[in-house]
Amino acid sequence: MNDAGNGAVTDIISGLNWVLNQHRGSGRPSVVAFPISGSAHTGLDNAITSLTNNGIHVVVAAGNGNVDIQNISPARVPSVISVGATNIEDARASTSNYGANITLFAPGQNSISASNANNTATSVLSGTSIGAAHVAGLVAYFIRLVGNMSPTAMIAKVKEDSLIGQLTNIQPLAKDATLEGTSRDLSVILPILSDLNTPPYSEGMGIPWITGAERIQDLPLPSSSTPLPAERPVEVDLPPPPYQANDHDSSPSLVTQSVPALNSTTLSSSNHLDSSSDIRAASKQENAWRKLLTGRSRLAVGLLLVVTTSLVACAIFLPVYFKVLKPRSRNDTVVEIVPVTSGGNGSQVVMEDGTEFLYFNPFGGFWVYDPNDPFKKSAQPNSWTPPLNTSWDFTTHRIHGVNLGGLFTLERMTSPAIFERYPGTVDEWDLSVAMTDDPSNGGLTQIEEHYRTFITEKDIAEIAGTGLTWVRLPIGFWAIETWPGEPFLERTSWRYVVRVLQWCRKYGLRVNLALYSVPGSANGGTTGGKWGQLEFLNGVMGIANAQRTLYYIRVLAEFISRSEWTNVVPMLSIVHSPGYRAIGVNQMRSFYSEAYRTVRESTGYGAGNGPYLVMFDGTDSNSGIFDDGFMAGADRVILERLPWFVQLNETQAPADENTGSSPYHICRWGPRMNQSRVLHGITIGSEFTADFWDCGLIYRAAVDVSYRGGCNSWIFTPTEDWSLGIKSTLLQYVSAQMDTLRDYFFFTWKIGPTNTSEIRYPLWSYQLGHQNGWIPHDPRKASGACQRLPGYYEQSSMAPVSPTWDGLYQPAMTGGFGTASAFPSGDSRYPWPPTSVKVGDGRTATASQPLPTYTSTGSPIVLPGPTYTITNSQLKTLETISTATITSRPTVALAPAPAFVAGCDYPDPWDADNMDFTQVCGGTYTDFRTVTRIPVQTMTPRDFWE
Repeated sequence: MNDAGNGAVTDIISGLNWVLNQHRGSGRPSVVAFPISGSAHTGLDNAITSLTNNGIHVVVAAGNGNVDIQNISPARVPSVISVGATNIEDARASTSNYGANITLFAPGQNSISASNANNTATSVLSGTSIGAAHVAGLVAYFIRLVGNMSPTAMIAKVKEDSLIGQLTNIQPLAKDATLEGTSRDLSVILPILSDLNTPPYSEGMGIPWITGAERIQDLPLPSSSTPLPAERPVEVDLPPPPYQANDHDSSPSLVTQSVPALNSTTLSSSNHLDSSSDIRAASKQENAWRKLLTGRSRLAVGLLLVVTTSLVACAIFLPVYFKVLKPRSRNDTVVEIVPVTSGGNGSQVVMEDGTEFLYFNPFGGFWVYDPNDPFKKSAQPNSWTPPLNTSWDFTTHRIHGVNLGGLFTLERMTSPAIFERYPGTVDEWDLSVAMTDDPSNGGLTQIEEHYRTFITEKDIAEIAGTGLTWVRLPIGFWAIETWPGEPFLERTSWRYVVRVLQWCRKYGLRVNLALYSVPGSANGGTTGGKWGQLEFLNGVMGIANAQRTLYYIRVLAEFISRSEWTNVVPMLSIVHSPGYRAIGVNQMRSFYSEAYRTVRESTGYGAGNGPYLVMFDGTDSNSGIFDDGFMAGADRVILERLPWFVQLNETQAPADENTGSSPYHICRWGPRMNQSRVLHGITIGSEFTADFWDCGLIYRAAVDVSYRGGCNSWIFTPTEDWSLGIKSTLLQYVSAQMDTLRDYFFFTWKIGPTNTSEIRYPLWSYQLGHQNGWIPHDPRKASGACQRLPGYYEQSSMAPVSPTWDGLYQPAMTGGFGTASAFPSGDSRYPWPPTSVKVGDGRTATASQPLPTYTSTGSPIVLPGPTYTITNSQLKTLETISTATITSRPTVALAPAPAFVAGCDYPDPWDADNMDFTQVCGGTYTDFRTVTRIPVQTMTPRDFWE
């Protein structure tokens, strides 16, 4: 800006670029006070939006024209805090702009400010810029007081702690969607301090405020006792922006500065500009903004518009960088397009549907996608996590993960709206039957639409941007196949599973692929596909259902053992939360031992040969399955604990006044996890939440629900109305869980809305908690949370107990020396099939009473990978020079699938408990360990998509 207060929009955007680069370089929270306003300008609006998309808080003066800001830039941008001005009479200043896009009003008339006359001089200033400066200071104060948050959350915070209905001359009233469309007076008074000596604090607000303030003083810093529910990000080194403009011609010098993503992606025009007349036409919008821009500067702006609009016109799914070559004439500019295959914080991503978003990752992570090499493994989610082409070290790297629950296995808790279409449905079995009977509304294709939209690439990018390192991806066996009588949508989900795996590759996230639902259901819950049925290793068809499960485990293991997937999907969870108490410990040991043999003798032993196998070991305590040295010495077996902390209500632990919960009892899990690491190896927590008493739309109250008005008050109170004290307590509760588990997967990334667009399980959503402050901004900040609890070591019942873990694993636990010889074929004490199986009514079938089984004569199943069309040379034009097709292919021998024995009348495999069965089906059992010896060419795999 010049001395007259005027300037060129290009110079303003250059200044914003400087701000963005400084923010990237520091990694610290940033606040921009923007005292400039003018007529509507899309380029400036987009530039400001780029700042907020990168986590920068922008406070904008609404302007002093006494007009509605709907046509004022950048005050009209939804992601900024737009500030109007008030006077000492608590009325809108007569010159202040107004309108529905105003966030709040602040003192801005005859305010005492600093002067440049000397070190102590003051001046009296008026205008919305003064009000914006007030609010910018308040935002910085909030960051110091309660920790950094997203710009959206900061807008909500500022509005929450302001007053409503105190001003006059506010026009027009705004519509606020959070109040269901009713008119709400958004005239609010900025909380400030008018008298430093006698600060009037508002009870429960936590900050000073007064109306009609004539001057502003320094706000007091929080005392050491002030709770800090979220800490600012750790300073990290960020990669350079993925866009560069280099001038290769010294005469004339047209573009000489680096142009980051802010310019090259957000300034756009609807037409490709290729002549000076086009440049002049496109520049008409600039005239109101630049009174001093002439000659050579104007030419630079025109060239900038040429370059940026060319990039928009040449969008090819990837962001691009460009260089400007020597012009052949004054009206001729040559732009060479070169594909850029990676991007860091602030880079632009174009999704498969053409939707664009800016990648926000303040932790130094970067994405990688090369259409000429779609199986690259060099992406990195953050600066402290190794890229995918580097092996994961379980002793030094932490698993900070999140589940993608509700995506491929549907439950009412995580995806309620789709169930609400069919009242009375309680599980995916019911839902599938109801949809099949309703072809007029799309039938089962409604589920495919859910697969397509529930989790998008933007979700995966956001997960990486929160500092997480892993994803746990639950799937149902119907992703592979279904058998007659099973109503699930067959095979369709697999192509979407592969799509998610490729997104995780792109953003550097590792995946634990979890077989959630198995034939017959392993737990009788909704995660098993059919509520109330437990026919896996239980009942007359228990062995037969386990046969199918073993085969599906093998098929999945073989897929992720292909070279393109090994580093992306290092883990395979073989059965989710089996009902081991009903099934029996010895029966589970037989199954685990056989699953281990099946995978290891198919994919090989030792690091790099097949995945780590994740086996379930109980909820509130260990199941006993892995006691007595079971699986000791096994190659890369991970134990999974499902810590249902909500049920661990220890009354001696001090309860927080905000929620009635206590993190103290949680911290006793740390020694339990360490004991498992010492005895068995890698141990993880598979599912936990911020829920402290099991309170939601479907599940209700595993513990006392009398606190704070009962369950309904928590379900139906919008999260934006939760107090800072509640969020701070929840943050402490979640941090304690993260700390005590060490390696974990939170349940879940997001909760789907109801058909009224409400979230009824907010405490289960990592995304929602991260946005609103009850999930740590940086998961590393949770380390040491238990030790930081006041009086932790004085709580005798909560104090740490032995043993401790030295941070090292035995070689076999991570695929080291001697793994094959140490545990070559499982535990001989637990043969397969198991020696007995419970069949209901207290009865047990033994080896002398053979149960139905299948024969291993079916056509092999080979899961397909993605197929791409790629170019053989570097892309230099938009024309395809040549193409070649590459496909993910299997590298191991094919195994025959289970099949019905001809002539055998099998019971219903989903409802065979308590049945009498005398017909012997299957005869002898085919050992799946031997099928790898069958030559590949002798087997004909079925067409997966037939």
